[in-house]
Amino acid sequence: MLFFTDSGATSTDSPCLAGVAVNSVGEIIVSDSANDCVRVLDADARWRFSVGCRGERPAQFNCTRGVAVDADDNILVADSRNNRVQELSATGKFRRYVVRYNRGDDLYMSPTDVATRADGSVAVMMTGVRDSDVGEVRIYAPV
Repeated sequence: MLFFTDSGATSTDSPCLAGVAVNSVGEIIVSDSANDCVRVLDADARWRFSVGCRGERPAQFNCTRGVAVDADDNILVADSRNNRVQELSATGKFRRYVVRYNRGDDLYMSPTDVATRADGSVAVMMTGVRDSDVGEVRIYAPV
């Protein structure tokens, strides 16, 4: 079992770990939905840095869920309650929104997990916000 402390944390909330991925150099990327952040640990599971806080701006989150890394070690984060997937650089800088779902639609989707594919495309698993029985996986072409 792995436990870690984050000397750079600004929140006193206990972590609620929701997703994990490992990049090409063995760093461990963990999403923490209680603290609305992504934590990066080195290959020995020692804290390196955290990215994010609660909010709607780039590199801010509202209920982080699944995480993944692409072939360039960019970090993809399912930002569930903001209804989007964000891409961060390996150092935690915001790069782009992979996808954002419109809150004005009758049925909009909340991303719960994300994965990258060998061809560079991104698979996003989603559930319906207004109807939790609705769910799907969508594939987005590489940019």
